[in-house]
This record gives sequence, C-alpha cells and structure tokens, in this order.
Amino acid sequence: YQMVQVHDYLNLSFLRLNPNLLAATKKTIDVFTTAYPELLREKFFVNVPALMGWMFAAMKVFLSKNTTRKFH
Repeated sequence: YQMVQVHDYLNLSFLRLNPNLLAATKKTIDVFTTAYPELLREKFFVNVPALMGWMFAAMKVFLSKNTTRKFH
C-alpha cells in the first residue's frame, strides 16, 4: 500500500485557524504517523504562501533525501 497526500493552502490564515480545522488536522496527522514516511508515495503542496516555502527550504536540511524527493 502507498499513499498520496495533497496539501492545499488556499485561503488558509496562519493567524486565525478554525478550531474544527485544527481538530481534523490533528486526527489526520495521527493516522498518517502510523505509516509515514514509509508508505508515502508522493506529497503535493498547492497554493503555498511564499513564507511557508522559505520555511520548508530551511527544514529540508533535516529531512532525508528519500522523503524530500517525494515532495512536489
């Protein structure tokens, strides 16, 4: 089994996060951590704010090459 994730950041405000969205995100993360990154085939990021792109570039240093090659 392999999974594909899509993260869409359209209209997301990091300053005012919806409590329901936070709860759903936490549950999703809990499920994915049982098999991540071994079962991750690809991860797509869309509508990413520029600031988040810079933060990811800095965090890539700490991630394995096998994991980062799956990110698009």
